[in-house]
Amino acid sequence: MSSPPSRWTTVIVLLIVAMVVARSLVAALVPVLPWLAIALVGGGGLGVIGLLLLRRSSRW
Repeated sequence: MSSPPSRWTTVIVLLIVAMVVARSLVAALVPVLPWLAIALVGGGGLGVIGLLLLRRSSRW
């Protein structure tokens, strides 16, 4: 049986590979996650403040 692999086997293999990659990424990011969260929240806050300042300055 030398038929090419069906679509389902390719999908399953891709899913397994994606799961393995995701697990290794999570394992690599665990020590950095608190800093990443702080950076995201801080960046979001700075962005909002910047937008407010821009809106305020554009009024006059």
